Amino acid sequence: MSSWPDTSGLGWDRFRVAFVKTEADLRAMHAVDDAFYDPDFFDYELKLRWWQAYRYCFLVVLDGEKIVGNLSIHPVQDHDIAEVLADRRETRDLQSLTLEELQATPCRRWHISNLLILDEYRGAHLQALAFLLAQALNLYAESPYLTYPVTISGRAYSLASQRLMERFGFESLGVETQYGPAFVLQAADKNSLFAKLARVGVDRWLG
Repeated sequence: MSSWPDTSGLGWDRFRVAFVKTEADLRAMHAVDDAFYDPDFFDYELKLRWWQAYRYCFLVVLDGEKIVGNLSIHPVQDHDIAEVLADRRETRDLQSLTLEELQATPCRRWHISNLLILDEYRGAHLQALAFLLAQALNLYAESPYLTYPVTISGRAYSLASQRLMERFGFESLGVETQYGPAFVLQAADKNSLFAKLARVGVDRWLG
């Protein structure tokens, strides 16, 4: 039985965050991606493979019951993600570690491969994105599958997500990939990570 918290009761203003728990939810999340990017920019079969390997890799932000944005974060190997962040390899080539592997050996390297909100929510998109990212970092910091020191990396696929990552303390690697600049957030331990987040006021988005 998972020790991850159920986020269904967490909320901030009109938004709430939840894990993708069923394949039907995964398809609904994929439809949001297709509305934001070119169709099948992120292949559904890739998402399904990641989700089947590690069931906690996708979080969605909801307005009522409608998925309006999402975030994907994956436990990865150092050598794999180094190639992606240097723009020498596609994100779709990453192999997410399985839940069984993580139960045996918690991971020190996690990668955010997506962070988006639908254009129709542009008036509140920074609030919704900030809420989503804050909840994700808070939840993963407490995960039994993450160990320290930890490095959380990501590529900003939009100007909004780039500004948000900078606001949350992610540092630029100085690499402009084909999908946007690459960022990392490093922490020696859980207290250090929470301290970094507190300095940028992340607690304002936590329930």
